Amino acid sequence: IQSVGEFTKEGELSFLKSDSSLIVKIDIEIADDDLQREKGLMYRKQMDMLTGMLFIFEDENYRSFWMKNTLIPLDMIWIDKEQNVVHIAYDVQPCTEQVCPSINPGAEAKYVLEINAGLAQEKGISIGAVALIELH
Repeated sequence: IQSVGEFTKEGELSFLKSDSSLIVKIDIEIADDDLQREKGLMYRKQMDMLTGMLFIFEDENYRSFWMKNTLIPLDMIWIDKEQNVVHIAYDVQPCTEQVCPSINPGAEAKYVLEINAGLAQEKGISIGAVALIELH
């Protein structure tokens, strides 16, 4: 059983510019079933800089997220079924209220990547970038 906050590398996600040059490579942990997606990064006190959690869904659809019981601010990156970045929510803050607002960008996605707040801007990840996902 994995303790709270322990990262399990299950793959890598590389962001590429339109000319196929590498922007950044992120080690990823996968959340691909209802229980894992519901738990997400809850209760984790920290995350290494070039790591993240990739939420994988069965289909492409509108995805809402909320930050209940999440302790660290995050950048959230919505990725469509063609693995193109379609939306980024920057510096989403943890929510300590009973009712947390959900983040829904109005862009359909099959994947959503959560990384440390500030990393998307620091590394230059932008809408239109390509996300190459490699699972182990």
